Amino acid sequence: MPACYLCRGNHAYRNCPQFLRLYQLPPAHAQVGTSFSGSSVTLFVGRHGYPNVSVGLLAMPEIDPNAWTADAPAHWFEHGYGITQVVQERARLINSKSRSTVRASSRLLETMQEVALAANNPTAEISLGRPPAAFAGFAEHMPPVMSSAPLR
Repeated sequence: MPACYLCRGNHAYRNCPQFLRLYQLPPAHAQVGTSFSGSSVTLFVGRHGYPNVSVGLLAMPEIDPNAWTADAPAHWFEHGYGITQVVQERARLINSKSRSTVRASSRLLETMQEVALAANNPTAEISLGRPPAAFAGFAEHMPPVMSSAPLR
């Protein structure tokens, strides 16, 4: 189990209570196979391996008019969301990722730009290379990402 994002492992907990609660969340990937149609919320752009980075759509496995709340830090702050509530929102998302170079354009990148510029959350049909895997990714510089799979 990774070190807690709050205490950085400074406590004598055998298992971090925060992480134990997170692992009890119902994962979005449990109901998804290798393709789904759902609300696209935002983009994911990685930073490792620059200029060949990981890019993807963060989408819900169902169509939800309130999908925007999964990527709305101002909304979380205004409504007093705690860490667990933020992670619950983010746990509803699946990252459909692919490798891309930052120096060239492709149809996939153009589609992602359209999603990023859309006024409302567009619906997307996503085909994955394999079913999404559960992962709790935590970092100080980004919201958590819970499930991911390579884009087909």
